[in-house]
Amino acid sequence: MQKLKKKHFISLKHIIFTQKFNTMVRKITIIISMCFIFNGITKTQTFEEYVRQQDARFAEYAKQQEEALKKYAAEMDRRLQELDRQWTEYLKKKFDEFETKKKSQPDIGPKPKTKPVLDTKDVKKEAPKQLAAETDYQIQEFMQVVTPPLQKSIPENTQTTNVALTFYGTPVNITYSKDLAGISLGAGSISEQVISAHFAKLSDMPYSIIVNSLMEQKNELNLNDYALYMLTKQTADKITKDKNNSTFLQWFLMMKLGYKVRIGYNSQNLYLLIPTTYEIYEKPFFTLENNLKYYVIEGNVTNIFTYDKDFPEAKQIVSLDLRSPLNLKANIATKNVKFNHGGKSYSFAIEYNKNLIEFYKNYPLCDIRVQFDAGVSSQTKMSLAENFKPLIDGKSEQDAASLLLNFVQTAFEYKDDMEQFGREKFFFPEEIFHYPYSDCDDRVVFFAYLIKEFLNLDIAGIEYPGHIATAVKFSNTVAGDYFTFKGDRYTVCDPTFINAPIGMAMPQYVSQKAEFIELRTKTSTIDREQEIWALAMSGGACRGSNLKDVATDKKGNVYITGYIEGTAKIGNKTLQSFENSRDVFVASFNSKNELNWVNAFGHRGNESGYSLQIGNNGEIYVAFSFSQGFKFGYRDLKAAKKTGDIAIARLDQTGKVEWVTQLGLDEVGLTDPYIFLAELDTKGRPQPLIIFRQLEGFDKFGLQISENGMPYLAGANYATAELKTTTIELASGADFSATDLILTESSKLISDEFNPAAAGLFAAMKLINNTTISLHGTEVQKVLDKQNPNFKKTSPTVYSSLGIIQFIRNSEGIITIKTDGQKEVNFQTMRISNNARFKVSTFNSGSQQLDVMNGISLGKSIIWYNLNSLKILKTGDMVVDYDTDHTKIKMHLVKDILE
Repeated sequence: MQKLKKKHFISLKHIIFTQKFNTMVRKITIIISMCFIFNGITKTQTFEEYVRQQDARFAEYAKQQEEALKKYAAEMDRRLQELDRQWTEYLKKKFDEFETKKKSQPDIGPKPKTKPVLDTKDVKKEAPKQLAAETDYQIQEFMQVVTPPLQKSIPENTQTTNVALTFYGTPVNITYSKDLAGISLGAGSISEQVISAHFAKLSDMPYSIIVNSLMEQKNELNLNDYALYMLTKQTADKITKDKNNSTFLQWFLMMKLGYKVRIGYNSQNLYLLIPTTYEIYEKPFFTLENNLKYYVIEGNVTNIFTYDKDFPEAKQIVSLDLRSPLNLKANIATKNVKFNHGGKSYSFAIEYNKNLIEFYKNYPLCDIRVQFDAGVSSQTKMSLAENFKPLIDGKSEQDAASLLLNFVQTAFEYKDDMEQFGREKFFFPEEIFHYPYSDCDDRVVFFAYLIKEFLNLDIAGIEYPGHIATAVKFSNTVAGDYFTFKGDRYTVCDPTFINAPIGMAMPQYVSQKAEFIELRTKTSTIDREQEIWALAMSGGACRGSNLKDVATDKKGNVYITGYIEGTAKIGNKTLQSFENSRDVFVASFNSKNELNWVNAFGHRGNESGYSLQIGNNGEIYVAFSFSQGFKFGYRDLKAAKKTGDIAIARLDQTGKVEWVTQLGLDEVGLTDPYIFLAELDTKGRPQPLIIFRQLEGFDKFGLQISENGMPYLAGANYATAELKTTTIELASGADFSATDLILTESSKLISDEFNPAAAGLFAAMKLINNTTISLHGTEVQKVLDKQNPNFKKTSPTVYSSLGIIQFIRNSEGIITIKTDGQKEVNFQTMRISNNARFKVSTFNSGSQQLDVMNGISLGKSIIWYNLNSLKILKTGDMVVDYDTDHTKIKMHLVKDILE
């Protein structure tokens, strides 16, 4: 083994696995885990001396950081104590009585009892008809700010326990304080005084333990707000047993998680009251300020006593959106589908997740737009893509849409909901494969998903009394019946009218006025924004994060922020960064994807734009990080070299800088991982920064705009380029192998109950994240030849592809993958482009996350999705986040990869 002198490759004997690399995740981890070249330690220093020196240095450093964190924790404790004291007093006041009412599901009208079939022999060519529609039923967005929940300090001697749950087939463990289970309302009558006293008792508990545990499960399982409520209910039921105690605990936890929930009582029963982003049918509710409806999810009451304002830190409304599918344990079933199109017969099996179907059974009856916006499980997503991508690849929009329409019309048996279920039921897209029959609303939801997923076209719902169809906005004019909405032509596509071609509405509805249901679609924002970023990156622009760094205004202008390094051409303008360092830029493109303007700012240090939002009046807010000092517009900014800093700027629509506010993170005095929350008014005047300990379950970083137009920025120093965290200092020269460093760290991790198979990977990732390293793929091949000679034969594609990869990590936290000759590297299930970039975050639990900025995609053949992130837990579990809808899948390093 060569010693660490100048630049030599490290042998990773305990990291390279001897089994066949047969999955995409393993290919990612093997590539990343072998990216190391170090400058060494002093020649005269033995390895044992070095380890003792480093242990002493980090012990002293950790002590200093802990003292600094305690200062901020004490400030937060004081704030929470005062908030809880005031709330305890408020709850003593007499509750007001409210009468509840219910809203029945809208009467759809009598649906066809038998499937409507067009006899193609009777089709006559008629002139296209513009059909009439009302357009009141449009998208409504709630301007919500999601912030980290305030953290109550946890005493060192706190005893914890776990509650084991099975959440729709998925094993879940929630950690909480043992004392929590012993707190009870008692057997007396329910009153304001009892509610106030019980709140005070729970507030004295170290409740952040269970709050953080719920947050982590929300993140890992990809739960939406309502699913988090369902998990919180299951948890409370298991901990307390008694119904009233469970309801009270649900209220307390949801409130501490930041939601605008309330508690009420009627007679001797407590009820949880939840406002939601969409109407819920058949549930009691009452209406309060801002026309917000509070629903009684569990129970049936006609009147209820409650209070009239929200807990100050509870700012979120429970969202019913399911745009990102839940990451539930796979319980796979298949549906065999057959259809004919264009004189050909097709037959294949589609997979779906039965656990997700069970979850849908308990979802509240709500606005059909929730179903229209929903995604499908990772299993169904891939199954549909594998079968349909080859069929529509290369086809025109109209031909591809015609195939998909014919599939939905003929592959499923028809029966209306009243006959199948005895009630109305709107299917989520995936449910069409589970139930034996479907009717018109189920088919339009599924067809809309197919059009958005495979053709990226805008689509709308068209609702008549007793029937619902769709209309598609094709890129070019398509003959047939159509609607006009916002100046665009939407051609009728009816998935229930069997054999009806594109452009043919059911004859009985042609003369009726329909309700035009505007839907969220990919093309309205995400796809075009990605297209703009791809255009900018092709000219040399770079993303500073994988957060929201792009936004579209009401006029169709797209704004992006990131950084340039050296020369870059954005649109028709060429930019040069200062001395080839990183400079922040902000650019605007018009509705034709042409550059409106671009401004770059920077100096000797590194600067990166990493988050962007549009204000309520069209102004542009940009968050950027910087390592030293530079001028942004009229403002000179300077950051301590030891930590770096972040600023927020407001620009007008022409790119003029209106104000810039430096946040002052360089004055916090921390390089250990922490989260911060900044709140500014519309003139850039800041509230004091709030500093949190690292919260692994919180990931809603980036700029957000509140309903009143105030910009908020939640961030973390460990997840932001230019902000420095703990580093390892390596002196020149060495008389021992750096493999010793990795193996020593790996042994420590194993003793800390890390999965042995993953410990070496974690140790290597820790070193790559805390040092400046570089490696060429041919060196990886040499190590594979020596340590795993069979790898070349078992995985020849991976082996040969490694030979053209270089890895480079710069000094400010972004890891760049370079390839020889700028070639794209193709693995069986992964593609890596030249200049692919990602960042590594390390959590206090030992988990590590790779956030991909660009250039890495997952899939096979003609099916590819952008990889967003890859999180590796100390247990060996891995959570992969991909595609624009942030689909997540969970794998295990040993069970799913190594065995």
